[in-house]
Amino acid sequence: MTTTHVHRWTTKSRHRTSEGTVVYDGCTCGRLRIRRATTLRAEETLAVTPVRTGGLHAPHP
Repeated sequence: MTTTHVHRWTTKSRHRTSEGTVVYDGCTCGRLRIRRATTLRAEETLAVTPVRTGGLHAPHP
């Protein structure tokens, strides 16, 4: 049986760049999302990481 997970994104940090604002979000499941908000008030998801065990601060293999 497969359960659907509804992500609850929380902004961890944001940084202004020449191409817009890059925003790093984390979910309670351990997944990270990187998105870019432009001056046109449009958002684009740049990446979503796979779930890592051990939470957001787990070391990369």
